[in-house]
Amino acid sequence: MDDVVGVHRHRAVDVACGLGGDVVLDQHVHLRRCHRGRLLAALGRLNWAHHDRPSVRLCLMTRSCIMSSEMSSSSPSRERTAQKRRTRRALLAAAEKLVADGKSPTVAEVADAAMVSRATAYRYFPSQESLLDQVPLQIGLPTVLSLFGNDAAPADVEDRVALVHNTMFDHIREHETEFRMFHRNALLQSLDPKRGDVPLRPAFRLELLDGALAQLNGELDADELERLKNALSIVIGTEAFIALRDVVRLDYVLARRSGEWAARQIVRAARASASD
Repeated sequence: MDDVVGVHRHRAVDVACGLGGDVVLDQHVHLRRCHRGRLLAALGRLNWAHHDRPSVRLCLMTRSCIMSSEMSSSSPSRERTAQKRRTRRALLAAAEKLVADGKSPTVAEVADAAMVSRATAYRYFPSQESLLDQVPLQIGLPTVLSLFGNDAAPADVEDRVALVHNTMFDHIREHETEFRMFHRNALLQSLDPKRGDVPLRPAFRLELLDGALAQLNGELDADELERLKNALSIVIGTEAFIALRDVVRLDYVLARRSGEWAARQIVRAARASASD
């Protein structure tokens, strides 16, 4: 019985990745609205010179509690997630270098080269195949430096986000089969209860979005900026590419335009909401 379930599970993943059969992909996206950032912004505009007034003292205590909560919970959680992504990228970078040197490295060899414990490396990549399958996707991948580290980089935030979207879209299109296979393998690995909270994807889009949105640090607070990045990550990357191509059945040109339009609208909405 387990074998039958396993076969159907794998088949479902294949179909969702567009690797065979008619594709029916249903994405359920839930965005939780958080007003903590707006409250902090409002409290920050109060005249603290009148700190002797009971109402102002109460607001000051509220602001302090909110910021303390942010520092004690959200920040460490985000840092742990970021650290896991850095570990994964270090392993992939080491693997890419070894492959460039003409080798076919094992997970243990990559762990040693990346100066990561072998036990940790096997948590990210259970097999040599799962590791080497991702190496080709690293080649030519856009970076923050390649997109924004030159005089030709756009200054407008919308244009910077559009650049991230279009560059990622073009890269995925150029290596479409490899990205679909990678997406399939990541979904299959996510079904393994032993994987725990190990990230299954390198999350390059988040690093690129950090670079694109850096100019909004003074305009949006930390929570608003994080929420904006989370929303943009829905319309940028392999999942959005597959949805537009397989579900909506757009050609490449229209899919690219639609994704860019969505990304720009999300940025506009976030900035308008923050200015209210």
